[in-house]
Amino acid sequence: MLSNNVEIAFELTDLRQPLQPLLWSGRKTVMLDAISGAVAKQMNSMLSALQTSETPGVATSSSLSAEAQLFYQRVLLARAAENQNDYLLALQQFQQQFPQLATGYLLAAEWHEQQQDWLQAEAAYAEAVQRSVTNSYDYLLSNARLAVLQQRPAQADIHYKLLLDAKPFDTALTMEYVGFLTMQSRFADATQQLKQLSQVDKTNPDIFLQLGKLAIRTGDINRAVDEYLLQAQVLFSRLKHKPGQADTLNAVGVAMQRQGKFAEAIPYYQQSLNLFELITDVSGMAKASSNLGFVLFLTGDFIQSNEYLQQALQHYKQLDDRYGLAVTTDYLGLLEEEKGEYREALRYFNDAFSMRTQLDDSWELTDSLINLGYIYFVLSEFDQSQVYLKQAEQTAVANNDALSLIKVRQILAQLKIQQGEWAQAFRLFKTSSDDAVSLDLTEERLIADAFLAKLAGLQGNFMQAEQQLTIFIEQARSEQYTKAAIEFRLWLIELYQLSAQYDKADEQLTLLTAPSLYPSNNEQRQTLKLLIVQQHLAENQIDAARQQLQQLQHQLQLQPLPRLELKSFIVEQYINVMSGLPVATLPATFELLMRNHVPERLLWLELQAMLAVQDGNKELVGQLLNQALPLLRRATSYWRSFAFEFLQQYFRLTTDEAKLAMPSDMAEFQRLLQHIPAQYRDAIISRENAIVINADDQ
Repeated sequence: MLSNNVEIAFELTDLRQPLQPLLWSGRKTVMLDAISGAVAKQMNSMLSALQTSETPGVATSSSLSAEAQLFYQRVLLARAAENQNDYLLALQQFQQQFPQLATGYLLAAEWHEQQQDWLQAEAAYAEAVQRSVTNSYDYLLSNARLAVLQQRPAQADIHYKLLLDAKPFDTALTMEYVGFLTMQSRFADATQQLKQLSQVDKTNPDIFLQLGKLAIRTGDINRAVDEYLLQAQVLFSRLKHKPGQADTLNAVGVAMQRQGKFAEAIPYYQQSLNLFELITDVSGMAKASSNLGFVLFLTGDFIQSNEYLQQALQHYKQLDDRYGLAVTTDYLGLLEEEKGEYREALRYFNDAFSMRTQLDDSWELTDSLINLGYIYFVLSEFDQSQVYLKQAEQTAVANNDALSLIKVRQILAQLKIQQGEWAQAFRLFKTSSDDAVSLDLTEERLIADAFLAKLAGLQGNFMQAEQQLTIFIEQARSEQYTKAAIEFRLWLIELYQLSAQYDKADEQLTLLTAPSLYPSNNEQRQTLKLLIVQQHLAENQIDAARQQLQQLQHQLQLQPLPRLELKSFIVEQYINVMSGLPVATLPATFELLMRNHVPERLLWLELQAMLAVQDGNKELVGQLLNQALPLLRRATSYWRSFAFEFLQQYFRLTTDEAKLAMPSDMAEFQRLLQHIPAQYRDAIISRENAIVINADDQ
């Protein structure tokens, strides 16, 4: 993809990489070129002199005496050599010899920023402002950076614009301004600045690298990879600049990951990590190992994932990089969630959220809000989930973060399904699908469309849902979206069981229980076990169903999944009914869960009402209907509405008339039959009439 066969000419004056903020990780660190900082600065000055007409009196550079220039060169050379002790000594000597110069305070402030010592940096910039000539270069730059630290973005913007009006083609200055715009989520403005600069400085690979990273953030993945990052890699290769090559490979990995191409991302992250290790770039090693660990987790390699993530944590701690620590901590939370250790995952997510709140990074904060929103959804704590998801939605909109917005709305839609708000769920999934198509996000589009198919199944449109899910499974497999393909297959099995297509369900269960397809995700594994229990019930294998269910319930005690616990309880009661045993009373711990999970609550109300029909207890049937009917108005076209139609009829009819009624006679059931293949209609009729026939026999 990133071929080196593109011939691009470049001039000697462009053989440099100016000192610039690292935008991708969000850290306040500086990347140094292999060429000395002094030479790089001189080249930039030569280029700026040729390309810039300075406005008199604005952004003029303060001249240094010959003696001061000598000390200044020592500082730059020590910085370029990455010798911290020599650099600090040279800087101290410079400030002692020339305390009146703003330049020394500017350099000191930059150092404090690298160390994330914001208060010291702020004080140094304030001193630089006091010691510089009004509207000079040092004055405007110090004011801009001071305003950034003090969270006064409007003032920072004014000072940066004054600088760039006077020096529109100053590469290092433009890149710094782009970093500021990026931190403000002004991605369109940042991209425009870089594009303007690229028209003049056409062979600077950093410009194209940052353009690529911005394009990834805004969802323009194809342009990022095929245009910007390709050009950056060619130029870095010609310069034999390994840090740049490694950073570009890492960015391509990010692009692949954002498109859901996890397997394709792995070799890019691995190559990036190898290069960073070759040059002992701890910052790069931390970033690449964190990304590699995360994508390995996405492909199900939990052991390797944990190893790389733990390596990344150690690197970030060595660097005292709180941004990187927060990201990697978040990844470890996702890993624990995948393994089924939900409370441990919640701990990691809360830790990452606390770090990001202190760092005031709204982009990364969105990720934490999404993860917290989802883990609370999994734990069936819906109020908490909605609090975090609404905050995530607001920050995603403010950041123009399309991908995060899609993720938020998909989780909200899942929550709406459980709450019985199916019309709202449909709208959210449809919007997510449309947005994913416009951004060429294949996996997000597939997930949204598959949820729409699942929703169609819940509304009884079985043949439509079956056709769509079958297509989506194949698409997910071809794109190597392993987890999505398994999830869709689980939904298809459930659909087959609901519509009495048990032979098809058995075929799919055989596929999923094979070692090559067996889920690595804990929730998927436990869902599969419950489907196996239900298949045993359908085949009247009561003992096997009970044994499998007991094993599942034991596992759910170790790794709680409240919704599956609730479903398991209901299935257990059906087993009791089929075994001639009494139905248990709903445990108090499930009362709140029942209120939150409408599909399960409707099943529970239906079972109780049907048992009341067996007992001839019309009063209880009426009470249960009063609870169910408001839920049915929200869960529009619920596929089992025929059962409640039957219960209403039973409640209205005399005892003798009620004995003649069957669920299969209901108009809603006849509608449902039209969405079931003809060869399976007798099976579902027999199944749904069985409980009434048993009551008549009694």
